[in-house]
Amino acid sequence: MNTPTSSARLPRRLIGVTALASTVLLGHCLFWLAQPHLNPYADGQLSLLSQAMSLPAYTALLTALALTGAIVAAIGAIVPHRDGAARATAPVVAVGMATATAGLTGLSMAGYLVALALPFVALVVAIVAMIRIPRARAPLGGLLIVGVAAAVIVREPLVGGVSSAGGALLERAGILWIIVLTLTATGLWVASAALAARSSTPGRAATAFVVRFRVPVTVLAALGPLPYAVIRLSWLTPWPIGAHPSGDPSITAWGMLLSLGAWMGSVLTIGLIRPWGERFPEWMPRVGGRIVPPAFAIVPGGIVAGLVCLAAVGWVALAGPLDAYFWILPVWFWGPMLALAVWGYAGHRAVSAEHQPKEPGATPGAPHSLTVPTARMVP
Repeated sequence: MNTPTSSARLPRRLIGVTALASTVLLGHCLFWLAQPHLNPYADGQLSLLSQAMSLPAYTALLTALALTGAIVAAIGAIVPHRDGAARATAPVVAVGMATATAGLTGLSMAGYLVALALPFVALVVAIVAMIRIPRARAPLGGLLIVGVAAAVIVREPLVGGVSSAGGALLERAGILWIIVLTLTATGLWVASAALAARSSTPGRAATAFVVRFRVPVTVLAALGPLPYAVIRLSWLTPWPIGAHPSGDPSITAWGMLLSLGAWMGSVLTIGLIRPWGERFPEWMPRVGGRIVPPAFAIVPGGIVAGLVCLAAVGWVALAGPLDAYFWILPVWFWGPMLALAVWGYAGHRAVSAEHQPKEPGATPGAPHSLTVPTARMVP
């Protein structure tokens, strides 16, 4: 017999990490109340709400949210089967934290970090694919040659831009830590609220609806970053769109890296509805052919969706429909669509797990593993 209460319980590990993040944030907030001149939110640039409220009021709100979250999450983490307060409080804390942290800063930081790592990741993936897929050696080799040639041509502005960005990140390490901390606490509470709602009747009905339409929703989500990606590539043509007026080569190099990051995001989004989003491709070393653990797609996809949705609030506030950038980077459309796509993927994987045959030797009634499959991917 199913017990909705038990099925709706939050994982102890999630509650524990949420309690830790909320407690660390609470400590920072109490310090800021005592030393307001050291509060990084004083400049009003890290979130929209910090611009709209006085600094003491904003700090008090953040403190109240962190205190509430720390208490209820700690109770759920320490006392077995006492996560009722955390489940009931999660939606309120999640909405409050999301409102307090909404802005463009998180997405901007994530975009530049991805752009910094992307060339190295792409190089490793291309080399591994060339070794494991003989028929791909010619096209991938050609792309590598083009990529290396382009890097050599723009090496000075590229190196200069990367060095400048790295220096800026180091100089703002303290502020970046606060951004990561507040966004982490926000994401954990949003995840807790989503998990708490999944077993309710409205939650099951909504999930079934999203799963039914997950293919078109995912395609729409994959289109979200493409206007930005295409427009940045236009900088390489005689007809650039939105190019930096200074014509700084380092800015052009960053534009190309950010464009590649946007293309990668679009491709990975499509993976939510493709076979390789559920089973690792055969050419991947060690894990090829194995089932993809759902968290491998849900966690990063959920993080990106959350950052884009938080950025959408700021984007709509700063740029209206008459502003070109409103359409160049349509986060107001991309964020919700990506969130629905990840939701649909999670619901689909849950249904697939329920119907997947048990592994030989599995204990009756025990959940089967999603990491040691016996089947291979169908081409």
